[in-house]
Amino acid sequence: MWYASPPKQGEEMKAWLSEWYNKYAILVIGAAIGVGAYHATCWSVLTASDWAAWVGALGTVGTLIGAIWIATTQQRAAEHEAISLAEVTLMSMQFRLNNLRRQLEKWAIALDAWKPSHDHFVNYNHAAILIKNYAQLDVAEIERVRVLDKDIAIGMAAAIDFITYCTDLLVDASENPKIQHENEHQRFCCEMSELLACAAMNIRAAGILAAGITGRKETVYESNGIPEIAVRSRR
Repeated sequence: MWYASPPKQGEEMKAWLSEWYNKYAILVIGAAIGVGAYHATCWSVLTASDWAAWVGALGTVGTLIGAIWIATTQQRAAEHEAISLAEVTLMSMQFRLNNLRRQLEKWAIALDAWKPSHDHFVNYNHAAILIKNYAQLDVAEIERVRVLDKDIAIGMAAAIDFITYCTDLLVDASENPKIQHENEHQRFCCEMSELLACAAMNIRAAGILAAGITGRKETVYESNGIPEIAVRSRR
């Protein structure tokens, strides 16, 4: 990923507990301990108070097992609902993601290709307007996608940030006195192309995730130089 989140502590334990057979293994171990305690107890000498304590303990254990069962069932239902909502949300974004990716790649390539020998500058204002028109991604939508793949959702959010930063600079680029010199102008083009390429790569990742949901797991994008441009920004 072009923008990845750090791992959280305890994820391995959560993954272990998420398996149903591990949860039931804990219950079986608890039951075994209870059976051992049962056989180790001399029942003939128990008083009424002792019996009451045992009955109360059994009731507590039963309540605990019931609570675990209910909580696990509710958690599974909530997770299933969240995943279904995330998949539907991502499917509803496919057309927008694809169009945005094409604009990002188009202008990243154009900016990267500019050389001082060219007789004109790139039409920055036009580029910024087109990219903004296609950048119709909502943070609430991205948040719903997070349950499918957290890193990809973070990458989509980062893409929005890259796009906002770049388009604001591109709008005023033609009147910016700091980049009118050829060398400075080329440096500006390189920086903008790298950021737009990174945004495009993050959008590509979201597109591949969406394709996988629909069964198109072998989806690949054309080799147009975008990955190479994006890699330069990480050096």
